[in-house]
Amino acid sequence: MAELLTPWGYSVEVGDDATMPPLLDVPGFREMTGGRLASGDDMVLSKLRAASSAVRDWCGWHVAPIMACVCEMDGGSRTLFLPCMGVRSLESVSVGGEAWEGCEWAARGELRLPRGTPPRLRLVRVAFRAGYDASAAGALSQVVCQLVENALVATPGLREEHAGGVGATYNQTESGVSGGVRLLSSDRAVLAPYRIVTA
Repeated sequence: MAELLTPWGYSVEVGDDATMPPLLDVPGFREMTGGRLASGDDMVLSKLRAASSAVRDWCGWHVAPIMACVCEMDGGSRTLFLPCMGVRSLESVSVGGEAWEGCEWAARGELRLPRGTPPRLRLVRVAFRAGYDASAAGALSQVVCQLVENALVATPGLREEHAGGVGATYNQTESGVSGGVRLLSSDRAVLAPYRIVTA
C-alpha cells in the first residue's frame, strides 16, 4: 500500500499504483450505459478519472470510496474539523506526538478533543476512515456516468454546423463549449450534499 497526498489537505492509503480509484469503474459505466458507447476501455477509464477528479475537486474531498485517511491539523481549539465528510471511524489522535484518548467525533467531520491544545501549526495528527460507498451513493455514479458520456460524444471544439438553411448543434458540455469534462449546474445541484463548504 502507498500513501497519496490529496489536494484537500490530507493523505489517503491507496494501492501500489499510487492513484485514487475513480468514483465509477469501467464495468459499472458499461452497465449504466447499456454498452451503447463503443469507446475502448482505456479511453473510458481516462474519462472516468477526469470526471472523478472534477467531482472531487468541486466537493473538496475524495467523497468515495471509504478510505483510510491521515490529516495533520493546527491546534489551539478543542473543536477541529476534519477535511472530510462521511467519517466512519476515528483510528487515532495525537497532539505533539502524544496519543490522546477520549476524543469525540461526528460523521460530518467534527472532532472534539478532551482538553484544549497549544496554538501550534500541524500539531494534531488524526488517523480516520472516511468516505461513502460509491455503489450506495447512486447520485455520484450517475453524475460521473453522465460527465463521461458527454465527454465521449461531444466533439472537442465543434459546437454547431450550418449548411444553407440546415443547422445542427452538437452536444455541449457547458454553454458554448463542446468537449472536455465539465460539471453542469444540474450536476452541482445533485452533488451539493457531498460538498464541504468552508466559511
